[in-house]
Amino acid sequence: MARVAETTVEQTSEQTAPARTPVTETGVALLARIKSSPAGYMMLTQAEGAAIVAAGQATVNTDGAQADGTAPVYLTPVGEAALAAATPAQKRTATIVGAIVKGIAPPAVTGRKGRTRGSKYPFDTMEVGDSFHISASLEDTNPLSSVQSSLTLAREKYSEPVFEADGTTPVMETVTETVYSKDEAGKILKDADGKRIIASKTNVQKQKTKPTRVFVAAAVDASDPEGVGARIWRTA
Repeated sequence: MARVAETTVEQTSEQTAPARTPVTETGVALLARIKSSPAGYMMLTQAEGAAIVAAGQATVNTDGAQADGTAPVYLTPVGEAALAAATPAQKRTATIVGAIVKGIAPPAVTGRKGRTRGSKYPFDTMEVGDSFHISASLEDTNPLSSVQSSLTLAREKYSEPVFEADGTTPVMETVTETVYSKDEAGKILKDADGKRIIASKTNVQKQKTKPTRVFVAAAVDASDPEGVGARIWRTA
């Protein structure tokens, strides 16, 4: 398969909760998403859960029905068996990104300086002290690794150039330009451990920048309010 190289530069030197997003997965993919949910169930509408309930793969707790038309849906032994027999492609689920929340203290980690283009994550609307959670799933068991490129882009976006005392002469530094291998569809290739495959690295001179916003990230376990996955904070 042909590979197309894409360059990503890395430097080593309130919003309200969104409206409920309809669940689009069906069949085994929906079973996988329910299985990966930290709560052990998912709140689904009758239309979303009808097929797997009719197939005996899931059951509904009608006592937990909500005003928005959703109710808790759990896997049955039949659903567990169907999921166990499915292929990885059939189990594929979408990444679930939690809403921004306040008041969860970050761990004692230091974020790297970096430099961004657009992101599917809510970096633009985060205030200092905000964080959001990315849940682990059968498809993405290491969301902390998956979000690293987006973090680099966010750090790049929220940085400004540094000048000498005269205000016009750029302060230069050496940075590493990393070229990652991509497949024909434009997706960055990863090795068996889930790490991006590096095509080449080159040291280049770039104008130094300083961050105007600081983001840090860490893997979180079941003690996190939203369960196992990764949490990203804005700390400054």
